[in-house]
Amino acid sequence: MGGPGVRDLILAGEARVRTLRRGWRHTDHPRRRHEQQHRPPDDHGRHRPHPDRVDRGRSGTRRRRPAAHPPGRRPQALAAAGPAGVRRPARPRRRRGVVAAATRDGRSWSAAAGVRSTTTRVPARPTDRVRVGSITKPMVATVVMQLVDEGRLRLDTKVDQVCPGLLPGHGDITIEQLLSHRSGLPDYVLPLAKQEQAMKLTVEQSFARRHTDHSLIRLALTEQVGKPGAAFRYANTNYLVLSQLLQKRTGQSISDLLTQRVFRKAGLKGTFYAKERWMPTNSLTEYYVEGPKVVGFRQNATLFGAAGAAVSTPDDLNRFMTSLMRGELTSKRSLEQMLRPRSATPMSYGLGVYSLPDPCYAAPKGKTPKGKGGTNASTRRVYGHNGTTYGTHSASVSTRDGRRAASASLTGRFFPPSDLTKQPMPDVAVAAALKALC
Repeated sequence: MGGPGVRDLILAGEARVRTLRRGWRHTDHPRRRHEQQHRPPDDHGRHRPHPDRVDRGRSGTRRRRPAAHPPGRRPQALAAAGPAGVRRPARPRRRRGVVAAATRDGRSWSAAAGVRSTTTRVPARPTDRVRVGSITKPMVATVVMQLVDEGRLRLDTKVDQVCPGLLPGHGDITIEQLLSHRSGLPDYVLPLAKQEQAMKLTVEQSFARRHTDHSLIRLALTEQVGKPGAAFRYANTNYLVLSQLLQKRTGQSISDLLTQRVFRKAGLKGTFYAKERWMPTNSLTEYYVEGPKVVGFRQNATLFGAAGAAVSTPDDLNRFMTSLMRGELTSKRSLEQMLRPRSATPMSYGLGVYSLPDPCYAAPKGKTPKGKGGTNASTRRVYGHNGTTYGTHSASVSTRDGRRAASASLTGRFFPPSDLTKQPMPDVAVAAALKALC
């Protein structure tokens, strides 16, 4: 899932990520690599203390420093105890997990803040995995363009030419229209919510349900279908249809296609296509906030399929975006097709990729934007995608030459989602990271 709404957010609110930026780590440094690889948790899941945080007694025996608070009392309880018996309101427990990474000219930095889940105190690490939602879409679009390069598909190929009957009455929709969200197909998310409400399912039951591409496509078709090519209409349904076309044409599952043609080719060692609710231990756990309720959960990945089932890390997302921009995954001609915008509003969207102004070339308000050497900044763009699930947010962008890239993911989603001021967005961290690397 994901889509419009980040254009106005990506260049604003850098102060909201100051804490994250103070935590940047240069992962190319040998000591940092050693720390990441040789500090496993103990038998109780707790992280062993850093050598610099361990005192040595007179005998030379290593011992822990004494706790900063009395035994048996947690810092949260101390914060609530005020003078003269007056209790201060307890500070809310930190539950959000944030991971981010940036790269410039082959050098990488990464950061993490918060915790992995709402139920543990295990800190988030830069290498933690997270459901990246609609960032799956440029990956799927890459596979489509590879088949175009091989002559097995064309952008003007119609759905009925590959999967007759998949879209009854709408089989003349083309691959290009699906990739660019100009097919007129509605999203399946709203009719699915109506269906589950009628079935009186609990939230847990809803997230546990298994779905098929065909069932979700049929749900989408219960809504009004627009005229193909007439307007931009963001819909996850488009990429479920593309998944069916790819599998029919190649005889391989979408999971195998992404693994062989994208993940392995780009060297994405921490990325996989999820097929169920299972997530690795080193993952950020989804949760949502609705009023006073904080609910952690694990959703079934079949809810998103090829529209958003990928699980990845910020470093892997940067590696994917830079590999794509450098022409390592498709031909130059296909890459230009992906980046060429088919819609200008509500955002500049191509084929599975959108573009935004490069923050390094932003001009003060009221002045004509000029880049280095007098180049108009309007021609300077960054390319990528964002991704939103019911419990995570992610964003990943790269410059056209692949020299600079930044990605970030965070957990926690507020409902109802109408007030964006309450919802932290990873786009802000990504923009700040790119600007820091100017």
